[in-house]
Amino acid sequence: MTPRTLSVTVGDALRRQWWIIVIATVVAAIAGYALALDEQTTYTASASVQVDASILARVNGLPGPQRLLTAAQDTQFIDGVAQRTGTPASDLAPKLRAYTVGSPVSSFVLEYTGPDRSGAEKIVDAAALATLEEVRALGATELGRQEKAIANTKALLDALKVAELEPGWERVDLAFRKWQAQRELADLEALSATYAKAYVYTGDVSVGTASAASKRTQGALGAAVAGLVAGLLLAFIRELLFLRSARD
Repeated sequence: MTPRTLSVTVGDALRRQWWIIVIATVVAAIAGYALALDEQTTYTASASVQVDASILARVNGLPGPQRLLTAAQDTQFIDGVAQRTGTPASDLAPKLRAYTVGSPVSSFVLEYTGPDRSGAEKIVDAAALATLEEVRALGATELGRQEKAIANTKALLDALKVAELEPGWERVDLAFRKWQAQRELADLEALSATYAKAYVYTGDVSVGTASAASKRTQGALGAAVAGLVAGLLLAFIRELLFLRSARD
């Protein structure tokens, strides 16, 4: 079949078999709308934990976003959020999602879709807080080492202050050791503050709404498009059969 013959056949199909296309499109649209009648208005809440990739690249011991993604899918994480919100874990598991944004990663997003706006907001807020707890748990070894080093340095400074009041100490040596300890403490506290900035959650939650009416409309439009395609195919096939019978 040449391109010209094909175009003539398609044109004839549209002219003679238009009613098939119309019926298929209308029936499909009605069916799509009917199937969507049970749809309810849903709310999708999302909470973002800001990620400082430059800090994660400079320091050791803190978990990366990919490790948090794995942890957020774990049943222990889901159970923790369920306990915080009073929501059954079986309801959370299929609806609570976690994903990252950016390359390098700039945000770790928790998202939940449900029929209740306040409930959705509460769940993602709890999930974001649980994520920060997961960061502390996964980085406990390094964070614990930092806290111990800060405590030891503070204890050394206290001992040096007491030593200043006692005779027998070289003043210059004591002052130098005190200066060293103060400098080390400042460095340790600055590093500890840097660790705290690697993952930050401000408490802001955004909510998007998908109304029942819009879902029904989308269902009808999607079905109408499918019906249109099916109608065109049926019309073309019927036209080919008509041409073949005409030649016979």
